[in-house]
Amino acid sequence: MQLRDLRILLMTLLLSMLLSACGGGGSGAPAPTGGLTLTPGNTQVTITWAQAPGVEYWLMYAPTASAIDMKNAPAGHVWVTNISSPYTVTGLTNGTTYSFTMNGRTGGGPGGPQTPTVSAVPRAAGTTGLWTTGTPLANDLQGVATDGTNYYSVGAQGSVYKSTDGQNWSNVSSSVTGTNTLSAVAYANTSALYVVSDTAKHVYYGTDPSNLTQAPALSANINAFATDGTNIVAVGDSGTILLSTTGSTWSAASSVPGSASLYGVVYSSGIWVAVGANGAVYVSTDSGAHWAVPSGTYSTVAQRLNGVAGYGTSFVAVGVNGTVVTSTDGANWSSQTLPGSATFYAVNASQSQSQYLIVGATGTAFLSTDLATWTPEVTNLSNDLKAIAGSATKYVVVGLSGANAISN
Repeated sequence: MQLRDLRILLMTLLLSMLLSACGGGGSGAPAPTGGLTLTPGNTQVTITWAQAPGVEYWLMYAPTASAIDMKNAPAGHVWVTNISSPYTVTGLTNGTTYSFTMNGRTGGGPGGPQTPTVSAVPRAAGTTGLWTTGTPLANDLQGVATDGTNYYSVGAQGSVYKSTDGQNWSNVSSSVTGTNTLSAVAYANTSALYVVSDTAKHVYYGTDPSNLTQAPALSANINAFATDGTNIVAVGDSGTILLSTTGSTWSAASSVPGSASLYGVVYSSGIWVAVGANGAVYVSTDSGAHWAVPSGTYSTVAQRLNGVAGYGTSFVAVGVNGTVVTSTDGANWSSQTLPGSATFYAVNASQSQSQYLIVGATGTAFLSTDLATWTPEVTNLSNDLKAIAGSATKYVVVGLSGANAISN
């Protein structure tokens, strides 16, 4: 037999196996009772079904809204064999409709009848329908941070909570002194360092928020932290801006253009931005030592700005009465007011998905991909949401009355 003939024979055998799902002496199995249930997520769809003992299930999916036939596979189809419920298909394209069908076999036999085709559209995290609320925790929550593996949330009565999935939380012992509210937590990414602040002019630091060391007393309350991976910037009341690389010692910035209390700070692409009372926006380009008002145009707002986020040279700050202030270069800023005029407390920017998420009072949430058009989303929470951790692949939000939720 020539090599060409052998290749043709092998290809024919492989195609026959996929199309007819033939095998040994086994037999086909009935399609799963009730068919397939699809849960769309960010670049993924999770499939669940009633799995029968001893049945091997094969899944076919394709980027189409039409019904698909396992014996006449459509273009772009993918087979996944011998899977168990639930099964998550990853690497999909958000906004594209995918159709799915499944059959089963036993003992390596041929595939049985396929399920009816069902379809789903993967969507970026934060979208309505992708939020799952967690059991309310015992304390008001003010901050949340992640190192990519664990999530920590802090709040009233010196409380510290830990989660490995952003949904199931446990109260962990903390070395924080007293019962002051813990107002902010950040993963500083310097030797796995976390920093935490409270409402009594204290900063704590350590590699685990359940075992922190208190830094020397400060002159003002700290409301937010940011890091470039080496330097940590803390901002607080009365225009306070402090710098550290270890969390243990802090020094004042060399110059700050005003005394407005500051509630948010972020670093991106060589630019630090701090925001606060009466629409204050301060910018630094030298590791946070020297700060100035934006050098370009700024549509000044009289509203308090509670948080700021950014990636690249694009930034967005949010505040009371639906206020959103944006910039694409850190120098020129413009403002807008979103419908409903809710107070916004936190904002997250995700470069991987070119997406921004805002959360605020009474569970309010908005998403945007261009800083201009904002879409309201339903979080299924009615509490004030105070902080966000994660990115567009998975958001974790926390708030008052122990409110918490994830979206992925």
